[in-house]
Amino acid sequence: MDDSSEPAVVFNSTKYKATHFKICAPSLHIYGAGTTDAEMIIYHTGITDKKRLLVCIPLSTNGQNAEGIEDLESIFNQICQY
Repeated sequence: MDDSSEPAVVFNSTKYKATHFKICAPSLHIYGAGTTDAEMIIYHTGITDKKRLLVCIPLSTNGQNAEGIEDLESIFNQICQY
C-alpha cells in the first residue's frame, strides 16, 4: 500500500507498514457493552521481522460522533492514495 521508506506504525520498537484494510459490519470485537455498527481493521506487517499488527477502529452510525466521520474520511483518503 505504501511505498515510502517511513513506517506507518511503530509499536514496541517494531516498525510496521500498512498493507490493507477491511470494513466488517457488525464489528468483530466487543466495544463497551457490545458490538458496534461496523469496524475498520487496518492490517500492518513488520518491516524487518514480518510480524503482523492489526489496528481495529470501531465505527458507529448513531450520529453521536459527527467529527468521527471527518476522521474516518481522512483515514480513507490516506490509505487509498497508496
